[in-house]
Amino acid sequence: MIQDIKKYNVWIVYVCMWLFSFFTVWYIAIVMYYTLVHVTQSGYASDFIKNISTLSNVPIRSFYIAVFGFVGLFCFVSIRKKIRFFSRHQIIPILIELGLSLLIMKNISFSATCILFLIIADSLLYVDKPVDRSICIILVFLAYMLSNYGYLSNYIPMISFQEYLSVYNSKTHGLLLGIEVTLSNLNIVLFIAYIFLYLQKQMDETQKFAALNAELKRLNNQLKGYANLREKMGETKERNRLAREIHDTLGHTLTGLSVGLEACRVMIDKDVNVTKAQLGILEESAKRGLTDVRRS
Repeated sequence: MIQDIKKYNVWIVYVCMWLFSFFTVWYIAIVMYYTLVHVTQSGYASDFIKNISTLSNVPIRSFYIAVFGFVGLFCFVSIRKKIRFFSRHQIIPILIELGLSLLIMKNISFSATCILFLIIADSLLYVDKPVDRSICIILVFLAYMLSNYGYLSNYIPMISFQEYLSVYNSKTHGLLLGIEVTLSNLNIVLFIAYIFLYLQKQMDETQKFAALNAELKRLNNQLKGYANLREKMGETKERNRLAREIHDTLGHTLTGLSVGLEACRVMIDKDVNVTKAQLGILEESAKRGLTDVRRS
């Protein structure tokens, strides 16, 4: 029961990671889009252009790519287990997820790197081979380290989330930025909780396997004891059989000799030749009996 609860807790945190990641992407995308709409409609476009480092792409297109790209990422993760090809080649779906994540982050100026936490969680959850899992995690960590606006803005023209907020007054700017920071911190906390619960689950499974292994060793030793006991019982049974066989052989032989000798004692005075013949028969009978006892 406790193991099931722990496994259930891992799934709860995993689902919460998806929910808060979606809220983060949706929030950043909608703030960026409506900021550009607000700037355009308010007549502050020239002032806004002076304060930014580059011009933005089509805002509505970036908004749709970010939001619906995340929905597509979720749908892909939902169906990937049903595709046999991905079950045999588990690195490929992780690479596809990574590509979709980078596309989403690019359209929100890499302001929501928490999406990559989902890819790490999927690598731990779905990739079975330790080597493939390590490769996937390393690739995602490299992508996380490189997904930095200050670095990528030198190569990719984009406007940072901070630059979008520069058009608002200090109160609105602080509120919008605070929401973004809160969502980012919640994603980090959920990721840490997921890693903790996952490691705890792995440790519990290891302890469970160790207990099962100890139980198997105990049962194996018990079976060996039963096998030795059965062997001893078989030896005892065989000894008893041999004892009965020797007893029956000696009993039959001695009985025949006793009767034959008694007959010889009666007949010796009447017919010596018949008595000699009878003694010969008794001699052969004694030899056969001795041979049977030796065989046994």
